[in-house]
Amino acid sequence: MPLFLGAVNPHNNLHQSSPPPPAGSFMMVNSSQHHAGQRAQMLLRPLSENDTHCIQFSYFLYSRDGHSPGALDVYIRVNGGPRGSAVWNISGSQGHQWHQVELAVSTFWPSEYQVVFEATVSEERQGYIALDDIMLLNYPC
Repeated sequence: MPLFLGAVNPHNNLHQSSPPPPAGSFMMVNSSQHHAGQRAQMLLRPLSENDTHCIQFSYFLYSRDGHSPGALDVYIRVNGGPRGSAVWNISGSQGHQWHQVELAVSTFWPSEYQVVFEATVSEERQGYIALDDIMLLNYPC
């Protein structure tokens, strides 16, 4: 079941919204309609369970002429602090198909963490960056 807290934000700042978007939410960025360096972010709700979770998602990075549409990064934000370093990233055109990813995320009580997905538009500004089918599973990958 999707567990989104944030909305797509085409600006360079973090935006949170509540309640969560309706089921079927996704993120798609048409790089040609944004400036290089602009970011869109989607956040999962904060989690505080003392356990390892598996985060599954599908992504699509494609430009028909082979240029890079941009990058997709996943960050883990701990205790409401800064987003920290990316725990997963990909950039450049990855072909005209969806790809699946599984990430194991662990935390120890009393830490709270939040998963942040971020798409960044490249200098080439061509193609699409998309994210869909995000699932948070209560067991390791």
